[in-house]
Amino acid sequence: MNNYLITAGNSPLGFEIAKYLSKENKVIVTTRRDTYDLLENVISICNIDLLKSQDLKRLSEQVSLNFEEPFTLINCSGNYQDGQEPFLETSIEKGDYIMQSNYTTVYNAIHTLLPIMIKNGGGNIISFSCHSVRYNYPWMLPFSAAKAALEALTVGLSNEFAKDNIVANTFSLSTVDTEHERQIKPYGDHKNWLKPQKIAVIIEDLVNSNSYYLNGNAIKLFKYSDSFFHQSYFERIKR
Repeated sequence: MNNYLITAGNSPLGFEIAKYLSKENKVIVTTRRDTYDLLENVISICNIDLLKSQDLKRLSEQVSLNFEEPFTLINCSGNYQDGQEPFLETSIEKGDYIMQSNYTTVYNAIHTLLPIMIKNGGGNIISFSCHSVRYNYPWMLPFSAAKAALEALTVGLSNEFAKDNIVANTFSLSTVDTEHERQIKPYGDHKNWLKPQKIAVIIEDLVNSNSYYLNGNAIKLFKYSDSFFHQSYFERIKR
């Protein structure tokens, strides 16, 4: 049995990962909501805003009480606000929101919990990036910039804390198959989108491997899709 802490446990991805991992592991989820009643067999730490110092302090205290051994931190926080738009049509306020949502929340969670992980003997840090960082998609600049910063953070963590048995990786994802994504992309190649449950299986395999060699990477996950390989970007994002 392994220990997992999942931020944004009420998000579509966080919920499915928690649902799968909690079958045979100890799982804690955080949520910004007042309550968490989605899964009975997980420990919930509610009312946690990863941008607020007092909430981060409470998160640290609760995790210290529940985990005395190495654990895996899975960062599921992040929001893009429903799709792509040209850079100059993205307000400065929205750009700042995208950066805080997709980078600062993860940075804060790691900064808060890393001392506990080191004290407990190490563990894995897993975050989620996007293929847009590699392919330089237009109309996604603030989001891609936030994810690029996240990947740089991951590499730095793997170098600085490998001596403490910390393994940090990001998963670079293609579109994840959630109801929300299907609503905003009704003409997408749904059958070849990534299933959240499959992502959970891959995470568990990585953690169970106990490999300290696979460290500091952006691991690309995708299923083969005719549209992805044979259509232009703007064709693929048609609503």
